[in-house]
Formats: sequence, structure tokens, C-alpha cells
Amino acid sequence: MSKLKAQAALEFLTTYGWMLLMVGGIGAALAYYGVFDTEKYAPSQCTFGFDFSCSKHIILEDGLVRVELSNKIGEPIELLAFTCTYDSGVTNPAVIVPGNTWNAGQDQILECPTVGPGTFYPGDNGQVLVLMQYTKKTGGFTKTVEGNVVSKVV
Repeated sequence: MSKLKAQAALEFLTTYGWMLLMVGGIGAALAYYGVFDTEKYAPSQCTFGFDFSCSKHIILEDGLVRVELSNKIGEPIELLAFTCTYDSGVTNPAVIVPGNTWNAGQDQILECPTVGPGTFYPGDNGQVLVLMQYTKKTGGFTKTVEGNVVSKVV
């Protein structure tokens, strides 16, 4: 009887051994083709809180960041500063024309100029922290809004 038990145990282990080998091979093939690469499938997003809505955004390989924002504050503002901070720690301010009025509901395209080649690599996900300072045209304190732009680098 012990010979039958040994044969049954060997067949059991062999069957499950082949199954585990197949599952491992399939998992290795999927990993090789990038199925488990989460960066590849990360969503593109642009967030600026409740005061501004971001409709379009792009990050170029030389570090240029361009966003189209809409003023949702409900009254005209004057933009004072627009600064981009990259993963490498480099901070790049945009050139802002003083006295420029940004009306409520109006869209405006803002961009940080290029930093230089090699800032990002095409196809990767780039992430840039954006700080924007503004004041209401009716008066008041200077306010700072922090935004985040995540996008495929073009």
C-alpha cells in the first residue's frame, strides 16, 4: 500500500510542479512586455485647486511647461508670479507682464520657459510643481496657489 501512496504523492507534486512552472513562465512573459509597468499607465493630470481649472497641459523634453488655466474666482485678478519646480530641484520662473488683468471665467495660457536638454525624456511621465501668485484687482492680499502637472513628456 505504501507504494501506491508514494506514486500518488509523486503524481500530485509533478502535476502541480508543471502548473507552477507554467504560471511562472506566463508571469515572466507579461513582465518582459511591460504589462506590470505602472508608470506607463499613470493618468495625465493637472490640478490647481478650486480657484482655477486646468483644461490643457503639456510638458516638453527641454523642460517647457505650458498650461491653459481658467479663472474661477469670480472677479478679475492680476497675476504676479508663475514658477515651475522640477523633480531635479531646479526652479524656473515665467516672465509675467505687470498690470495684466485676468478676468473671471477667462482662459489664459501660462508657461515656464525651457530649462535645457535632458530635463525630461520623451515617453516618460514628467511631474512639475507650479506656484502661482496673484492679487484681486479690487485689492487685498497676495495669494499663492500650488498646482501639480503630471503628463507624458513630448
